[in-house]
Amino acid sequence: MGYKQKERIPRRDDEIYKEIENFKDFELINNVFYEMAIRTKKFKELEKKFEYCERLHKKIDENINKAQLETIPSKDFTNNENNTTIIEGIDLYPFSSKIIEQKSEKDNFEEALKRYEKDPLEKLDREQQKIFKLDFNDFKNVIKNKLKIENTNDEIEDLDFKYCNNNVLIEYFNWLYDFVLVIPEIIKKELYIDFLLYYYKENEERNDEEYEESPSTSLYIKREYKGTYYIETTIDDDNNKITRNLYPLTKRKLLTDHILKFSSNHLILHKQVIKFLEDFFKIIEVKIKKQMALADTFFCYDYYKFRVEEVEQENKKREEENLENVILEEAINNIKKINDDRYLTDQQKAKDRIPYEEIIQHEKLKPLNVPSINKTSKHYIFKETKFKESFISSGTAYNYYTWIKPYIDDIKYINIINSEQLF
Repeated sequence: MGYKQKERIPRRDDEIYKEIENFKDFELINNVFYEMAIRTKKFKELEKKFEYCERLHKKIDENINKAQLETIPSKDFTNNENNTTIIEGIDLYPFSSKIIEQKSEKDNFEEALKRYEKDPLEKLDREQQKIFKLDFNDFKNVIKNKLKIENTNDEIEDLDFKYCNNNVLIEYFNWLYDFVLVIPEIIKKELYIDFLLYYYKENEERNDEEYEESPSTSLYIKREYKGTYYIETTIDDDNNKITRNLYPLTKRKLLTDHILKFSSNHLILHKQVIKFLEDFFKIIEVKIKKQMALADTFFCYDYYKFRVEEVEQENKKREEENLENVILEEAINNIKKINDDRYLTDQQKAKDRIPYEEIIQHEKLKPLNVPSINKTSKHYIFKETKFKESFISSGTAYNYYTWIKPYIDDIKYINIINSEQLF
């Protein structure tokens, strides 16, 4: 189970931390970097945008008239008005396919050629790149404008497409499909995460087979997946040789071979990874299993981030309620009038303000104090009653949090993955 935004405060006995406790030694670093990656601001923002587009995509799909998909004039999609576009159909599972139109052999060749061009991210125009970097609200507005959706209602479920032309909906459907699938490419390139596997199929164990062969040599490979490991059988016809090796499978899929390398089925760690582990061991105050300590560390990080966001959201809500409070607004305005009255003495002003100040005192919602990692603060987060239920000492929690923070917030785990000092 990967990290998802929780609706309740994290608990140390949550399943995610139990999973981290059970990471095997060989997969530990791989999985730890994965857990760091899915907690980064970049990952969470892109995930939120992907989820929004997925829901919008599904909503459009629900409004497409499937009965009309057999013969749709191609003028909505091509410049050739004499042809007819034949629709093969729609897979209702979000983003698993798009509506396919029949194309000429030349079109099919050109489309296939694109798959062998440079990095797909390099083909994005500057405007598209800017869209993915926008904050979430601006991102939604750009999508809505593109799809000509009025901004009066922010809920996808309430959007009404019934008056849209069916061909226009199909155009929207396909555009959104192509557009949003850039997000997994960004995450793959920058954070080394297979996003679609994370988002749709995480934790599914493979129990199947796959085959591979070389077009230039007589090399044939079979991989048998057995849940937690796979057996690779290689037949080398040129050298009359067959080999079989067993490789363990990690619980998390990190798209890099810099971290997880095997030689004769033995794990090899490069220098920067060893230093990473050594630095962590220095902050462990008690002799506990490293997996247990890492689970504690992720919990401390998650707890702090959740509580800060929780308080900030509540304060924002209170601020909005204050702005909408007519009684409060009237009291504030009356005090302003009193202060601006040049004919009143300071003593009279102070007396006249009293009833309105009492109203403000009663009506105004005060902001909550934001949790702090300052050990001397009254609001030191690791001394909160809820946190104490974890039985992690406040000093140890502070050490854990300050150690892991730069790896996630500044994405410094990437520096280790990309290190040139491999061995």
